Amino acid sequence: MADMNPVKDSSAITGHSYDPESRKMQVRFKGGQTYEHDDVPPEKYVAFTGAASMGSFYNRKIRHAHPGKKV
Repeated sequence: MADMNPVKDSSAITGHSYDPESRKMQVRFKGGQTYEHDDVPPEKYVAFTGAASMGSFYNRKIRHAHPGKKV
């Protein structure tokens, strides 16, 4: 997986990464946990990165829609 892209203006998320070939997305939270989600479409990842609230977008569009595991 690619290096994490840092996030400075989120109250919940500190970093994220995406691999377009495998369509895997990783999200790191302020508590230190990192979750990996499978089969995330590239356009959904782009929408996540541009969301006014990444945490809200993650909870509404990614968390339950794509299988995830703690890594």
